[in-house]
Amino acid sequence: MAKRKLGRSNDTLTDEIHLYGINDGDAYERCIYPLQESGIKKAEKKKFNAKKFCKAMRTRCVPVVLKNYKKDFDLDISSITTADRNVIGASLCKSSITTMSDNIGKNILRMR
Repeated sequence: MAKRKLGRSNDTLTDEIHLYGINDGDAYERCIYPLQESGIKKAEKKKFNAKKFCKAMRTRCVPVVLKNYKKDFDLDISSITTADRNVIGASLCKSSITTMSDNIGKNILRMR
């Protein structure tokens, strides 16, 4: 089986979309905040799984952020590669885990 080409990530674009996703109220309220609340509940029960959280962030939140970004800035979505989507998802995941850790007062990745 041939390897799938992911393409190369565009750092400037992914950083800009990541910042947009964090600061966009609609995407934050519709997707990021509910996932963070769910993650906090699971962390308190010591059932938090970072891989599942990041996958949910990538599959549920990145499309919402990209849709809103496209609407505001007329971005051609076809120019965003799979690598870009993965980088955006990973950066949203990292910033969300940091926010959740701050809210709990402990590093949730070490709560086991």
